[in-house]
Amino acid sequence: MDKEKNIRQIADIIIKALRGELSREESSAFSDWLEQSEKNRELFQRVSEEAHIEKEYAQFLDVDAQRAWKCVLRRQRRHLRMRILRYAAACVLVAGAVGAYLLFDVKPELPGEQRMAQSVIQPGTGKAFLIVGGGEEILLNKENSFTLRDSNGLKVKNDSVTLHYYGDTLKREAENDFHVLYTQRGGEYDVVLADGTRVHLNSESRLRYPLVFNSSEPVASINRWYLKMKSELLPYMYSVAREAVDGLPIMRAMFLEYPNRYTLGKATQYQFLCGPYFLVAPIYQDTKADGDGNDIRNGIYLPEGKWIDYFNGDVYQGGRIINNYDAPLWKLPVFVKSGAIIPMTNPNNNAREIDGSVRVYELYPDGHNVFQEYDDDGKTEAYKRGEYVLTRVESFVDEKGCAHIVIHPAEGGFPSFVREKS
Repeated sequence: MDKEKNIRQIADIIIKALRGELSREESSAFSDWLEQSEKNRELFQRVSEEAHIEKEYAQFLDVDAQRAWKCVLRRQRRHLRMRILRYAAACVLVAGAVGAYLLFDVKPELPGEQRMAQSVIQPGTGKAFLIVGGGEEILLNKENSFTLRDSNGLKVKNDSVTLHYYGDTLKREAENDFHVLYTQRGGEYDVVLADGTRVHLNSESRLRYPLVFNSSEPVASINRWYLKMKSELLPYMYSVAREAVDGLPIMRAMFLEYPNRYTLGKATQYQFLCGPYFLVAPIYQDTKADGDGNDIRNGIYLPEGKWIDYFNGDVYQGGRIINNYDAPLWKLPVFVKSGAIIPMTNPNNNAREIDGSVRVYELYPDGHNVFQEYDDDGKTEAYKRGEYVLTRVESFVDEKGCAHIVIHPAEGGFPSFVREKS
């Protein structure tokens, strides 16, 4: 007990020394402690170096400070029974305090805690930052309504929680100008680009975009089409992202799903799987490109099984390499695996436009397949408390060639989940 009390006193003196709050008597005792051994001097030198403290603490800047602090408390208390002195010093290094504060069950102020409270946006707030061409950064929120104009004819209006661009009168010199819009944790914002496209930015998002689209056809239309397709695939991507938490990643090298001598080399380095069902083989070089951007793609490896061209429905037998694949400017080589179960939704510009009462699946029945669809409120971290839904979808083809689809009852729930779907 006396030893523990002594350790507390030493830790308290270290805290005061770091803060410059030692009294004359405490300063004398602290000097005596430093003189006792080289180990004491090394310990104080280690915990007093600001660079070391910042290095140890940096990992907490991008996570929830309260949760991180609780983890520190649990971890340090486990070590307390073995090494009280090491426990006190480690707490200084990780959270900017020492063990005396833990022993007394007092929570010290985390380094940077005040800075985090000032800069991090609270969940659900309409707040963002706009970086204009000259590098100036402008705070956007519903209280800060304004209209910007420049010499190129640019008009930008911030209204409530939406940023509007008006580009009908923009000069061609502005075609290579870009703005950047970004949100911090918990923030969200909408932007309507000069061509009428509405984009919704969720928490911790960043968007760099051109001010004018005068010479962008057909590229703008192609990009818009793919963005719409991406929005329809959100339920699939969301489910695959959930799997990636403790399983395979969303974008998968070929050897992760189909390991063999061919995929373990470099031959498939320019193609990948998106979740378990999509195979994507981007055009990464000019092969026989014409002046309009049309080309062909060689060396597409299709693993065993049947694969379907996602855009025209052509069926390919796997276990082969495809050459001379026709790839006009608009067409990204995408194949879907036979048997795929792909949850989808209505086309949308942002997740708030999704109709939660509608159930959409794109199916490619072949044999027996199962996919687990994941959903949550998409806004909060309530999923960490178990507020999410899992829906098991099953398809199989019987001996007569008839496809059977089974959508099992949803398990779990969250407040905005719609159970009765059409």
